[in-house]
Amino acid sequence: MADKKFSLKYCVLLPVIIAVTLFLWLVPVDFFGIEALTVVQQRMIAIFAFAASCGCLRLSRPGLHLWW
Repeated sequence: MADKKFSLKYCVLLPVIIAVTLFLWLVPVDFFGIEALTVVQQRMIAIFAFAASCGCLRLSRPGLHLWW
């Protein structure tokens, strides 16, 4: 049977990652300092930051269930 351990590390890091992603999602386009950056490109930067953060912090490892 799979061992379902709840780790405080993941409980703290997930809201931090979500907060950073929301910050990147909601800031004005001028914040990035890139000329002609569209809103769609800004959203892609936020999505990439979320995916990279989850991958680097191993929040996306198989078998990790934060919600049950």
